[in-house]
Amino acid sequence: MPTQQTLAIALKARIRHDKPNFFTPEDWDGDAWLDVPLGEFYDQDEDVVDNVVFEVTRDVLKTEGRKLTDAATNQLADQVNTDTKPPDAVNEMFLAAQMAVPEDGV
Repeated sequence: MPTQQTLAIALKARIRHDKPNFFTPEDWDGDAWLDVPLGEFYDQDEDVVDNVVFEVTRDVLKTEGRKLTDAATNQLADQVNTDTKPPDAVNEMFLAAQMAVPEDGV
């Protein structure tokens, strides 16, 4: 199962890839991103926020041969929104990852 640190690194990398000019390189190298609600990165678009969080979680799990269940995917979408800050999103991603099953499983 991925660690919260692994998920945080992956989420930061995704946001930085999507919005490289949101911060200066120095700010990206620090922790400034942790205090910004996800919606500010993605124009307050709930669907985009949900997709980014899902895709990052899915991709990290895939490296371990695991996948999210439908219940975990729904829980993640229910708990993360445009007001969610990255540390809280990572916590929800971690909880969802705990419900992951083998890719060839149910």
